[in-house]
Amino acid sequence: MASDLLLVGPTLFGSLVAYLCFGAFLVQLANYALNPLDGNQRPIHALVSAVAVIEVGGVIIVTEYAWRVLCLATVDKSRLLALSNWSAAAPATYGSLALLAQCFFAWQIRTLAKGLARLVIPIIIAAISLAQFSAALAICVQFSQVGKNIALIRQLRPTVITQRASALAADVLVTTALTYLLWKHKSATPLSATRKLLNGLIINALENAALTTFFVALSLATYVAFPTNNLHQAFQQSIGGLYANVLMASLNGRIRRRQAQAREQGINVSFGAVPPSNGEKSPEPTPPRRPSDPDPQPAADV
Repeated sequence: MASDLLLVGPTLFGSLVAYLCFGAFLVQLANYALNPLDGNQRPIHALVSAVAVIEVGGVIIVTEYAWRVLCLATVDKSRLLALSNWSAAAPATYGSLALLAQCFFAWQIRTLAKGLARLVIPIIIAAISLAQFSAALAICVQFSQVGKNIALIRQLRPTVITQRASALAADVLVTTALTYLLWKHKSATPLSATRKLLNGLIINALENAALTTFFVALSLATYVAFPTNNLHQAFQQSIGGLYANVLMASLNGRIRRRQAQAREQGINVSFGAVPPSNGEKSPEPTPPRRPSDPDPQPAADV
């Protein structure tokens, strides 16, 4: 009974968190669609479209797995350990979402860094991310070779550990690099408004990047420590959705910051004093007109 709970319980928890991430992703996607970025943003639109398609596919796979373990297994307990054709596609979804998110943050780091770090750090992050994506594809291939023989599932263990460890390394490097570079920019600027903005960016980087790092670390730790149950599925099923949400939150954060800057500039233009040109004195304000004053005469046409 206890072993069954360690198979069913993590699946229930992981699927619920995955659905929660999918709902949050839909909100993020709607926010992005209603507040588009200015200028030519076709690469960003293509990135968002790819993330949306992959995330929907990942949710379909999670639904099939949850239905098989939580519903069909109540009639036939052999389905608790049975493998399906959908299982082979799961690593490709969260591996590709991790690749897109990590490479996006590597591009952000490239815009923030200077000198040799501008080239070295993004290349290292992209290389590690490609390694985890390659391992995810290798898991898909091994799944297809194993077929539905649960006795051979342990053959995937080295590849699974490699994929999750690589994803964890890339997330740690992204979090560390973003935090350090933003903190360095904050220390170099004397403007209080800019420092306040960078404080928000640092907190955003820590909250978003650290969230995926935390879940990937728990997934890896539970997979290594408890190889005979599904405890790792409580964290692994939602990792793809977390990557999708973190990427969309970063994009929507850029939109909100640009809109805030535009509003601030508009307020400054509306209420700021306009200096006189050519050394002329500013015109005196027109006094309010009294009822006894004669009507002003219209100016003659020139």
